Amino acid sequence: MVSARPAVLWAAVLGALVVLVAIPNFGLDAESFRAGLHSALARMLRIETGMAQMASSTCRRQQSRRLIDFLVAALPRRPRCSHHHNTFNLWLAARIVKFSGC
Repeated sequence: MVSARPAVLWAAVLGALVVLVAIPNFGLDAESFRAGLHSALARMLRIETGMAQMASSTCRRQQSRRLIDFLVAALPRRPRCSHHHNTFNLWLAARIVKFSGC
């Protein structure tokens, strides 16, 4: 039988490594991190919505700017909740596999 503890430990280690690799890409201090996150989100929004090709209205630009500002403020607080949620899901998946006998 597979124990859930090593899987949770590996998930935590891999999650920490991903964060440690990603943070320097955005910046090492708080202000440069926010600026890097803002530019990355703006770039993703332009690619996802195709705003680079279409002539967007002033209203649409303001809405996208407000969305990006909100995400820049909210995302740094989110990983803790996401980590707990993902850890619970991993534990639950291990329990289901153990119960099913696979």
